[in-house]
Amino acid sequence: MIKREINSIIYKVLLRSFFLLSLTFSVILLSNSGTYAQSEEELLESIGDELEAEEEKEKKLKEKEEKYEDLKSDADKALDKEKFDEATNLYKQMQELFPDRDYANRQLRLVEQKKEQLRLAKLDEQYNEIVAEADKLRDKEKWDEAISKYQEAIKLKPDDSSAKSGLEQAKKAKEAAAERKRKEALNEKYNNIIQEANDLLSNSQWDQAISKYQEASKVKPGEQLPKDKIAEAEKLKKEEAERKKQQAINEKFDKIIGEANDFLSNKQWDKAISKYQEASKVKPDEQLPKDKIAEAEKLKKEQAEREKQQALTEKYNKIIQEADKLLGNKMWDEAVAKYEEAAEVKPDEDYPNSQIQKAKNLKQEEKEKEKQAEIDAQYQKAVKEADRLMGEEQYKKAISKYEEAKAIKESESYPDEQITKANEAIAAKEKAAEQAAKQEEYDGLIKQADELMSAEKWQDAIAKYKEAGSVLPDKDYPNQQITKANEAIAADQKQEEKKAQFDQMLTDAQAKIDNEEWQSALDKLNEAGSLFPESERLKNMKSQAESGLKKQQELEKQKAKEERQQAALENQYNELIEKGDKALDEKDWANASANYKQAADLLPEKEYPKNQLQKVEELKKEEAAKKQAAKEEAEKQAAELEDRYNGLLTEGENAMERKEWEAAKSYFKQAAELKPSAEVPTKKIEEVNNKIKMAEAEAERQAEKEKEKEELKQQFDDIISQGDEALENGEFSQSIGLYNKADNLMPDNDVVAGKIESAKQAMKEAEEAAKQRKKEEEKRLEERDQEFSSLMIKGEQAILDKDWTQAKSFFRQAQSLKPASSGPKERIAEVERMIEMEEAEKRKQQAEQRQKEKRKEKYNALVQQADEALQNENWATAKSLYKQAVDMNNEDNYPQNQLDKIDDLKREAEKRAAEQAKDDKYSNFISKGNEAMQSEKYGVAVSNYQQALSVKANDPVAQEKLATARAKRDQAAEDAKKRAAEKQKEELARKKAEREKQEKEREARLQRIKENSPEYLAENYPSGYSHETIDQGYRQVEKSVIVEDGKGRKLIRLVYPWGQEFYYLNGKRVNGDVYNQNVRPYVD
Repeated sequence: MIKREINSIIYKVLLRSFFLLSLTFSVILLSNSGTYAQSEEELLESIGDELEAEEEKEKKLKEKEEKYEDLKSDADKALDKEKFDEATNLYKQMQELFPDRDYANRQLRLVEQKKEQLRLAKLDEQYNEIVAEADKLRDKEKWDEAISKYQEAIKLKPDDSSAKSGLEQAKKAKEAAAERKRKEALNEKYNNIIQEANDLLSNSQWDQAISKYQEASKVKPGEQLPKDKIAEAEKLKKEEAERKKQQAINEKFDKIIGEANDFLSNKQWDKAISKYQEASKVKPDEQLPKDKIAEAEKLKKEQAEREKQQALTEKYNKIIQEADKLLGNKMWDEAVAKYEEAAEVKPDEDYPNSQIQKAKNLKQEEKEKEKQAEIDAQYQKAVKEADRLMGEEQYKKAISKYEEAKAIKESESYPDEQITKANEAIAAKEKAAEQAAKQEEYDGLIKQADELMSAEKWQDAIAKYKEAGSVLPDKDYPNQQITKANEAIAADQKQEEKKAQFDQMLTDAQAKIDNEEWQSALDKLNEAGSLFPESERLKNMKSQAESGLKKQQELEKQKAKEERQQAALENQYNELIEKGDKALDEKDWANASANYKQAADLLPEKEYPKNQLQKVEELKKEEAAKKQAAKEEAEKQAAELEDRYNGLLTEGENAMERKEWEAAKSYFKQAAELKPSAEVPTKKIEEVNNKIKMAEAEAERQAEKEKEKEELKQQFDDIISQGDEALENGEFSQSIGLYNKADNLMPDNDVVAGKIESAKQAMKEAEEAAKQRKKEEEKRLEERDQEFSSLMIKGEQAILDKDWTQAKSFFRQAQSLKPASSGPKERIAEVERMIEMEEAEKRKQQAEQRQKEKRKEKYNALVQQADEALQNENWATAKSLYKQAVDMNNEDNYPQNQLDKIDDLKREAEKRAAEQAKDDKYSNFISKGNEAMQSEKYGVAVSNYQQALSVKANDPVAQEKLATARAKRDQAAEDAKKRAAEKQKEELARKKAEREKQEKEREARLQRIKENSPEYLAENYPSGYSHETIDQGYRQVEKSVIVEDGKGRKLIRLVYPWGQEFYYLNGKRVNGDVYNQNVRPYVD
């Protein structure tokens, strides 16, 4: 319908155009005669009115069409979003616009169908939700709520069997649960009483536990467990009474021992002895109190001896404190007297003797420091004088004074640093004078160059600026002016190059105009306009190109409009088919049917939508049948599951009655797996686990009793072992105490009595051996002290003899005898200090000799460095170094002779440099010109050869090269024009070939479309299903053709080795589901 209306509009436009042409022709004929002038105007006015009326009519029809399409788009979107009232209103507005069009009527019917489908779907959804909720309530064993929900679902759909089946299952399960609950209540009561009794038994509440076990026996008279537990409780009650009696004796004994230990720790010996005697009365056989009494008496005696020794130590410490104070105040002789007094109080102490030697050494050091202070004063005086001379810029005198200070204290770095600064200042002064002379020369050359620049003598100005730059290379001004001069030279050449570039652009643009490449021509003309925008030739060519471009755009616009109108119907059809296929894949039968019906109405000649409509109906029936079968199967399985579930619960309870706990747990776990949300299996499993725990707890209690006996025996063995170990280590009192402790655990053991007697005998023997060792140790220490004193005396004698090695040897031997004594260490340190002082004197003498040699080496090094700088033509460095050498040794004439030689060499070098700079400049321009010639940049080459002639006027080489470059430049311009014409010709041929290639590709595409059409496939392939597989190496191609009812379908499957697959239907890419839907009926 839309296509016919569009064709009608196009026809009217063409007819009106023809009419206008005829009218124009008539007006031209009439205009030749003045007789009909008035009638011509009337005729034109009448025709104009008719045309305006026709245009107004067409405009209103177009507006109506646009409004119709907008309503259609909005209505379809509302329908897709299931906004049915909004869609109905919009489709009715479409009817009012074009009552004779059927699309809106079809869509209104589709709206009603979808509303009905939605109502039924909501009813199904509501029913399924209620049944699902009832199933959940049933699984949670909420029977009454589940029964109510099933009844509610049956009211919605009385003929559906799933709710009825669920109702029956819920009622049966409710009855079974009631029976289980009765048994569970009895078991729970029994288990709770047993658990309470076990807790009381664990807490040693024997009478209450016995009462609870008797109560449990009444609940389940046949159970043996309560009876066994009553016997166990009575036995434990008796054992506890015996333990408490023994515990009271132990606590009293431990309390008295604790008090005695506290008195012993606080050194209250008499009170401690009294308490230990009291403890011995509580346990007469216990050895520990007897040992502690002996220990306390011994400690009491030792304390009295310590107090006596402490008084002597306090006197010694007071004298040492006074001596240390005198030493700190540098009162050396008085300190020595006090240290000698302390040595008389404690002759064995090393400290007084070492401090006496230290005082004597410090007295000697003080004398040496006074001597060093005098040297420092001389050094400071020399440095102060040198600094004054330095401040007055008397650098050579300052250097002399710094060298004098260096001779006094060679280790100081300050004199060397200041000598270096003085030499640098001398060099800087000379450099400043030289720089002033260069600045004067530079200013004169700049003045001459600026005058030449003002006179526009570019090449002469450049030469002067370069000459100034060579005098002071760090100045930027000469290079800036040279750049300006070169820019002025280049500006003259640039204008000529700009004109040649402009002419070439116009030539290129004309070639594009001749080829009707209007836009490219305009681009090129705009580019040329940036060079010479006022050119009349440019303006004329631009007007011609703009006119051509406008005509070309109008033709392309008209052609595109016709193609869009033709493609609109095809696009709308394809969109509907795509929507239908997508809805079919998603099993949305209503949307699939609606889209296929619209596609069939839009292009009635197409068979595909009709076939798909038939397929939708078949799939709907097939899905309904599958749903019904699945529903019946689910109901059957649910009933079977409920029966199996209840059977497993019954088996589990029977196993519990038989006390087969693991079997019962297995049945309940199977029931829980069948109905994971059910609570009964979980509770039953917990109950079984509690039963198992109770049995395990009983077994653990029996094992605990055996363990206690074994632990008592192990404890006895461990204490005996500890006693044996203490005996072996000579800890006799501890071993006797441990044996007594073991005897308390197992009283009538003969082994313990023998071990106690052996320990007492060993303790007696050990005490006698200790006394003997003490005597031997005292003798050894006395001999060591005598040898120590002898070695210290020998060491002091070796110091007097200045035999340092022998002195250190004696002191080290003494140190090995008494490592803790500080005397040997201090004397060794003193010997090492004396060795260092002796070596320091030797180093000073050697340093003075090295200073003389160093000065000579420095002079020779300066002369050598200056010679090398002179050889490398580094005049400034060489002069500075020779001057330093003259200052250091003015007796040698060689440095002064070399300074005179440098002045002569420098003047000669400057002259050569000026000549070389001119040659380099000339060569640079010639080289750049040659490079430009090789790169065929002839304009650049001409510029460089001209600059070479400005450096060396009338140079024949430069003149010859300039003439050659100009000839090449002119020839290159002519060749460029020829190449542009040839390129234009080649471009026309290329475009023609491209058009021919596109035409062939279009024909090939049309042929492929034809070969994939249902009609072509039906004509060229046999009826039914045909298949072939082609292995192409890099992939496998499976081609299937299906011909039915005079229509064909070609399906292709491409399979790649890495697992990727692609599918095509009649040359169009599809997904795997579409491919399989078409092929599966014939493959299966």
